[in-house]
Amino acid sequence: MSLPRGTKGQPGFVESPRRNESSAFGDLFNDGKVDVVINQLDDVPVLLRNVNPDKNHWVDLKLIGGPKSPRDAVGAAVCFTAGGMRQRADVLSGGSSASSNDQRVHFGLGESTTVQAVEIHWPSGAMEHITLPAVDRFYAIEEGRELYPGSTTICEASQVWRKDWVPAINSPSLSGDL
Repeated sequence: MSLPRGTKGQPGFVESPRRNESSAFGDLFNDGKVDVVINQLDDVPVLLRNVNPDKNHWVDLKLIGGPKSPRDAVGAAVCFTAGGMRQRADVLSGGSSASSNDQRVHFGLGESTTVQAVEIHWPSGAMEHITLPAVDRFYAIEEGRELYPGSTTICEASQVWRKDWVPAINSPSLSGDL
């Protein structure tokens, strides 16, 4: 992978092409926008922060496996319907060589402000349908717990977020109050 050259003095300009080993994708700043970290060979990593000023909506889900699934919910699949469009995302471990993507599943909703359906297929074989009360939020969902109708616990991530849910990053500029 080589970074684009662009125009000197403008954002995106790269003085010389670089050799990149791997990349990792995730919402590093918890703003609903997916960012990219590129690991370069024999050089420091590059952060491509998504600063697009769009006003599109989104939802991120942090899945927590129950007693018969892995705690990190790797292997879970989420089918998500919003604005008449159905999307699917899987909880995966890893990414490319020497990297790991954010394990939260991210759904871009465009202009849609409501979610019609969320269906979670857990690694244990269980399936749950849940209702999300709002968009532009992070939710932590634990398999098999009851809180809202639909037999699934939904907690706003800001209420239950833990440091160990965020991949460790060895960068003083990113290791603040994660």
